[in-house]
Amino acid sequence: MDRSHGWTSGASIVEGSAGLRLVTASGRDTSTTISVVGLDGPGQTELGTFAHAPGMAPHVSTLRLPSGDWVLLAGHLGDVPGTASIGRAVPVLLNIVTGMRIELPNLPHSQGVPRPMARVSRRGAHPASRQTARLRAMPRLPAPTRLTARRPRAAATRPTVVVLGDLVIDVVLAPARPLERGTDVAGLVRLRQGGSATTTARWLGRLGARSSLVCAIGRDPIGRALVRAVDGDGVQVRAVRVAGAPTGRIGVLVEADGERSFVQDRGAALRLRPEDLKPEWFTGADCVHLPAYSLLDQPLGLAGMAAIRLAREAGALVTIDLSSTAPLLAKGRRAATALVEAASPDLLFATRDEARALAGSRKEEDVLLAMAPIAVIKRGRKGATILVRDGKHARRFELATTPIKATDTTGAGDAFSAGFLFGWLDARQRGLTPVAALQRGAVAGNRAALRHLSAPLAELPLG
Repeated sequence: MDRSHGWTSGASIVEGSAGLRLVTASGRDTSTTISVVGLDGPGQTELGTFAHAPGMAPHVSTLRLPSGDWVLLAGHLGDVPGTASIGRAVPVLLNIVTGMRIELPNLPHSQGVPRPMARVSRRGAHPASRQTARLRAMPRLPAPTRLTARRPRAAATRPTVVVLGDLVIDVVLAPARPLERGTDVAGLVRLRQGGSATTTARWLGRLGARSSLVCAIGRDPIGRALVRAVDGDGVQVRAVRVAGAPTGRIGVLVEADGERSFVQDRGAALRLRPEDLKPEWFTGADCVHLPAYSLLDQPLGLAGMAAIRLAREAGALVTIDLSSTAPLLAKGRRAATALVEAASPDLLFATRDEARALAGSRKEEDVLLAMAPIAVIKRGRKGATILVRDGKHARRFELATTPIKATDTTGAGDAFSAGFLFGWLDARQRGLTPVAALQRGAVAGNRAALRHLSAPLAELPLG
């Protein structure tokens, strides 16, 4: 019990289907405020404030009922050593799912004979303290007809996500200073695993999801090295090996501020065909995720649409990441919008620049929510914006993150998508409300992106 700076506080932890909640009592002088705080979910609910005599310390007690609800008794303890009493108790029925409460009538104190808690010296005690030096009897509650053991909470299964897209090698060029035409510039050159889909699949595997990657690679050492690296993160790689085409290569130029530019030679990655896909790859999936890259070129684009059909047949959700502005808008905004609408995703990821480029002069939220009922706008250091279609209206949620300085942001957006999908799907399986599940997803996405940016990217071992 904390008494620093004249404040007193008490607390009790309760657990329900919405997760852990901390019930706190904090007060000073003659009033105490009771609040409920979600320990693994957002939000705080203030239950109210009640008055008490000077020198009292707030106290919180909780009791779980067979119905699964909790009864909260908020009162205060006497300030005399060795004594305690409940004075002006405020019984509250606390619903763990919503965090809201229903006030019940104050329970009257019994007129029975008080029972002393302990023999203590009362000389010089404050009059209000003397009144609370004994525990007053409370009305008896009816005894339950049967006491049952608390049933263990069912463990949610790990989300199962199928990702379809590129598995390529990134040749990363990070000059120490701006490039000068016709001469050398010092810097770093690294070979790393690349591909938006692959980075998303690897982070899903690291976070604990059942992750699989459907892709096409060449029959070469680079392709084999990439499969080994991805498999090491617990991802099941379903790679179609294409004869006569090399594994894809992407040149990545990283500027001093972390901004990136790309040169694409996607090679075998574009050769994935609809007939290469097997329905059993999608059986049991909770979600099938595709970057927009997987819808743009042929025959890969046809394979992407075939994967969406197989996902629907398997009862899985479909999510799409717009990925990059230039390839998406190569045939104009109308064609890009029609392509995404044909995929009919359940959730759409976009960066702020991608959302603005696709919207043009129209409102971003109108354009994005016309293509999907949920849109997540990744805003980098500023966190994320969640848009939800609610009938004819749009609901908007802003979630901040902890900004860090990064010289190379390659893959951070894909890590965010992976974290969001894992947190969102896991929360849905646990029965959280749609809004709470989306908030869980955003928090998990920010955490995954921060982990990605905080750890040095490993170079691809070719041996």
